[in-house]
Amino acid sequence: MENDIDQLIRLRVKKLSLNIREIRTNKGYKQDYMAAKLLISQNAYSKMELGRSSLTIARLFQIGQILEMDIFDIINYQSPAITNTLHLSDKVA
Repeated sequence: MENDIDQLIRLRVKKLSLNIREIRTNKGYKQDYMAAKLLISQNAYSKMELGRSSLTIARLFQIGQILEMDIFDIINYQSPAITNTLHLSDKVA
């Protein structure tokens, strides 16, 4: 049975993976480009972005360099789409 801490960690890792994907797509980078820069296959990169393989700290630093972002900014990234939705719901309420 999964405890609360394990569940929280799993959710945060998923959020990080989604952040990386959104930042990558916002910059117009394809998975092939990221994989080539990381010297891994596109399939391996895809699994990492989907949260199906482990993301090491070293790999996160590499991704940060490619995306030209500090890893803390990647971790704490707030999706503009979600932010805009929240602001619109505030105006309606």
